[in-house]
Amino acid sequence: MTEYTKFNFMFFFSSNAPVYYKIMFHDAFALSNVRAMNTILNKTTDGRMTLNFVPYRPANNPTVFKNPQALKANDPDVFAKDFPTKNPIVFFFWANDFNTLRLFNFFSYLRKNYPSCKLVCWLTNPISHYQQFSKLFTDKASTDEFISTFDCTLTYNLLDVIDYGFTYLEGPYSVFPCKQPNTDIDIFYVGAPKNRIEKILRAYETFKAAGFVCDFYIGNVYESLPSRSDLHFGEYLPYTEALARVLRSKAILDIAHTRNYGLTLRYYESLAYNKNFITDNTFYRQDRFASPKLFLIDKSLKIDKEKFMRAAELPSNYKNEYSPLRLISFLESVLNS
Repeated sequence: MTEYTKFNFMFFFSSNAPVYYKIMFHDAFALSNVRAMNTILNKTTDGRMTLNFVPYRPANNPTVFKNPQALKANDPDVFAKDFPTKNPIVFFFWANDFNTLRLFNFFSYLRKNYPSCKLVCWLTNPISHYQQFSKLFTDKASTDEFISTFDCTLTYNLLDVIDYGFTYLEGPYSVFPCKQPNTDIDIFYVGAPKNRIEKILRAYETFKAAGFVCDFYIGNVYESLPSRSDLHFGEYLPYTEALARVLRSKAILDIAHTRNYGLTLRYYESLAYNKNFITDNTFYRQDRFASPKLFLIDKSLKIDKEKFMRAAELPSNYKNEYSPLRLISFLESVLNS
């Protein structure tokens, strides 16, 4: 395996989805210069909030961290002492955590204690999502503050590259070693509504009427809607369970939300585990791995079932090209220029 030697990499994972990150970054943990911390927000007995960091230890590499107990951010060497070299550190964040970390002046802390470091942020949703749910990018001042915090901001959404000057990159997603079970589900959907619940429900009804076996999980639905055996509302589906259902399915459905023009997690899952991919987003036509397992749907939601079943049996031509190793190689090039 290629070793990348210009930087050390520290990923700050949100504590609400540790298994998701373990799978997504599985490949990267084989590198000697990659580390990760679970970021945990705790409340003390007197009501104060504290920011804690716990080293993340993949089960297949138990020696990554020598000191697994909780760490405090006031130790000036805490994020550097376990790397094998003194190379500059790339600190990698998710946009969802920006407001919390900013309140603790964490980005300023890193700049002060690691003057040669680089700060990178990854946007996993379109800007419109953060404006609605995370109160980010709501005005010019907050947008300028976010952009100026990071040396590089990555996004999968080409529209946000055009509007904000962010850097476009596909992925990352590792092909996690899994045993393939029998596929007793034809079409699987999991996700929050994000202003598209009517489209999702119409897709469910149309595919079911066409004879497809469906399994839909729609989270973050707070109004009272009746669930069925194959249609679930407001339930949090742990990523291990979501992945188990992906493996049992012949296809994954992805309904595009507002101003979404890029490759999504659901698509990477379809590539990694050789599944058909159903979407209303024409952007996927461009990807070299999409055909012949790509099924683009229009308002009619019609799918040729015979073609669908044939495609489900085809071998994959995907060889882990969107691995996080590509992300690390890309950052080494961009940040060193």
